[in-house]
Amino acid sequence: MGQKLDRLISSFAEGYKDRSSDANVYAAAKRLESEIVQEICEEQAERIANNAERIRANESARAALREAKTVVLQCVGFALLVGLLSNHVYSLLQVVIYQGAEGLNVGNMLGGTAVLLILCVACVGWFMISRVSEVIDVFKAATSKGND
Repeated sequence: MGQKLDRLISSFAEGYKDRSSDANVYAAAKRLESEIVQEICEEQAERIANNAERIRANESARAALREAKTVVLQCVGFALLVGLLSNHVYSLLQVVIYQGAEGLNVGNMLGGTAVLLILCVACVGWFMISRVSEVIDVFKAATSKGND
């Protein structure tokens, strides 16, 4: 224990010397010492718990921010693909409705539309599989915590 605390307890015990026996003074000093140590330990435990909670909250906020960035980037990429797909479909509808358009290669448009459609379906599938895997991971973590 620190020297200051030892001196404080000794000076406190000296005040009891003339009123009580040495055994009572020693018991009072030890009781005071244990109370001080207990109080310090409780304060430190509370401080450590608060720090841990703050760290958990910061990590949770960082994870949420990373997730938001990922979702925004996925949505922008997917919106770009859907926009290109809708542009191709619109051009093909113009060909069908207006019986042809000058300078438009229908074969290339159909191929581009098919590729964009496959990319859009692949993106949707990827989004769904990633979310389902996240849910499965959450359930696995919950069941492993339940088993512990």
